[in-house]
Amino acid sequence: MGFFFDTFQFFDNSPSKVKKYLYQKAKYYMTKHKSLLFSIFLSISVSSCAFLDLNLNYFSEDTILVNNQFNEKAYLMAFPDVANILKDSDNIYGLKTGYHHFKIIGENEGRINYQVYIQAKKDIIDGFDENTYLLAFSDISNTIKNPNNIYGFKSGYEHYIVTGKNEGRLNNPLYIQAKQTLF
Repeated sequence: MGFFFDTFQFFDNSPSKVKKYLYQKAKYYMTKHKSLLFSIFLSISVSSCAFLDLNLNYFSEDTILVNNQFNEKAYLMAFPDVANILKDSDNIYGLKTGYHHFKIIGENEGRINYQVYIQAKKDIIDGFDENTYLLAFSDISNTIKNPNNIYGFKSGYEHYIVTGKNEGRLNNPLYIQAKQTLF
């Protein structure tokens, strides 16, 4: 209870002090109460406010499925913008996982209902794996690494969606062999 009242003393201070204080408090509460899900509404100034929704699971690197709806791999395959932010060493958003992005931004955007995400989940169930795909098909791997890539593919999954699925690449002996090698 004191957590919420403590924030009021900072209303006249700079937003950076408020953010630092809230981060420290949230970290403390998340450590002490691992399953705690809490929300804080904080008015920093008359013109700006922030809603922080903190949950320990957002920071978990192994978030795969949540409520049988969210799939980390599918989310990152479907939304390369999020995957690129997570790969960026200068991640100004502070995102730790695709699930973290989903809870803060993607859920409000309805991304879990986007056809591209639904398709990515289905493709994973059908056996698609990015690393296996690139290992099996070096031509695709070389193409996406090439800065002068005339096809415009940025990932193996993008290639799979555009042409690989129709070519039956998941049933290709090279893919099957690569899958056995990796798994």
